[in-house]
Amino acid sequence: MRKLSGFSFTLFLLCISFYSPAQDPTLEIDQVLMDGTRMSQPWGMCFITSDELLFTEKDGRLYRYVISTDTKTQITGTPAVAVVGQGGLLDVALHPDFATNRYVYLSYSVSGQGGYTLAIGRGILDGNQLTSFSQLFTALPYRGGGNHFGSRIAFDNENHLIFSSSDRQEQDNAQLLSNHIGKVIRLNDDGTVPENNPFIGINGVAPVIYSYGHRNIQGLVVDPRSGKIFAHEHGPMGGDELNLIEAGNNYGWPSITFGLNYNGTIISTDTARDGMEQPVRYWVPSIAPSGLAIVPVVGEEEDEINFILGALAGKQIQWVKIKNDKHVATYSFLHNYARFRDVEVAPDGQLYALTESPNSLIRLRTNQVITGGIAGFGPAAKNMLVYPNPAGDYIQVDVQDFAGHTMEINIFSSQGVLMTTSPEASSASGSGILKIDTRHLESGMYLIELRSENKVVPLRFTKL
Repeated sequence: MRKLSGFSFTLFLLCISFYSPAQDPTLEIDQVLMDGTRMSQPWGMCFITSDELLFTEKDGRLYRYVISTDTKTQITGTPAVAVVGQGGLLDVALHPDFATNRYVYLSYSVSGQGGYTLAIGRGILDGNQLTSFSQLFTALPYRGGGNHFGSRIAFDNENHLIFSSSDRQEQDNAQLLSNHIGKVIRLNDDGTVPENNPFIGINGVAPVIYSYGHRNIQGLVVDPRSGKIFAHEHGPMGGDELNLIEAGNNYGWPSITFGLNYNGTIISTDTARDGMEQPVRYWVPSIAPSGLAIVPVVGEEEDEINFILGALAGKQIQWVKIKNDKHVATYSFLHNYARFRDVEVAPDGQLYALTESPNSLIRLRTNQVITGGIAGFGPAAKNMLVYPNPAGDYIQVDVQDFAGHTMEINIFSSQGVLMTTSPEASSASGSGILKIDTRHLESGMYLIELRSENKVVPLRFTKL
């Protein structure tokens, strides 16, 4: 079998082995892309490509930002939001099949009889407009006050819509299965209820509930390798938690907690009870975690997950490492720089953060090698996407940059051995998306070489 050319293979090996994941991670600011003169109270963000992202501002505005041209454009067609206390326009997420259906999901607060509540809606991104926007979910009941809406959005590996609905600072509701307060909610992507939700068909129980006993979740993510759901939530004075979220489980708030009331009085004398889950990690004193992302580090051990998360009260970013769902280590960076509201990993493996006080969008730099959607081997690879990554039975590659040219596609193992060349099953759609069958590949890391008469672009991916 043909091997990868020496130059390309050397680059690939450098990406795999030059840095050891056994090194303690470092994290520092690489560049401030936008500051407070150009944004106000940013809350959530998601990447369309490595060069293009959407971000929300709490007062109700949604923007598209292009990194390479440093241009910000407001997206119209967003819903009316109730800006009250901690409420407003909150998180933004793309459907896993965004490349074909263009669905954008938003979480936001709305007003109604009885006060305010959390809503989830979606629209179709058409240029710089959200069209056909519809509200898919409204958390009940409405409550007065403006605290503890949450809310983060994620999708599991079956395209279920998962999001947090916080306790609205009425803590006892978190233990009541008749309402949506203090819960993790799971829906189908169109807002209907999945037939295998854990409380389907139980009288008096809201069927949308996936887990309960939560306080104020502001970080939620799904590990694409295992499908496991992780979330972190604010405790009161102490007792922030990182939890592994599993169907039907009770996470204890306020019956068990490691925190105290803000006036120093006891909420519960118990930190554990039968039938209530223990956190993977907890924080005393509180850091008020906000934003959560999995950082796929090259060479990380089996059953190891690296997270980054922002901290509001703690004014820092933390890198948390777990193995076999147990906390291994926590590293803290950028102390007192700002209140870190959200963190994300772009498709090319670059790390980004949104901050408030001061408001900014920053790119971060680390000593770890991160497997993103693209290899990052230079300008030719910019905007080239590989997804899903990690891959299952297939990958899709954005090949718009090769439009009008004959292209050869080669897949190499991490040892540089040619595994596949110009797969017959591959065909580019009108949108410039190439679908490649990967069922014949064993689990591991691979490199795709896209080659035309005047361009060679290497991209990497992981096969589950």
